[in-house]
Amino acid sequence: LIDNNLPNVGIYSITQDQNGYLWLASTNTGLMQYDGYQFQQHPLLNNTLTNLKSVPDIDAIVFDQHNNLWA
Repeated sequence: LIDNNLPNVGIYSITQDQNGYLWLASTNTGLMQYDGYQFQQHPLLNNTLTNLKSVPDIDAIVFDQHNNLWA
């Protein structure tokens, strides 16, 4: 890990929510949120699916008009 809990990963996509938080789609860790102070990981796959897919890469993220996050 490097400063502010950001894992050493590649970032594929970045978007911002209505509250101003940044959301990052990444390699190896999946989805991350940055609140201006620190990074927090948000797993999208449960343990069973994570075991089937060894690398939780997310290529793109976007918020829709109802503020739902799509990954």
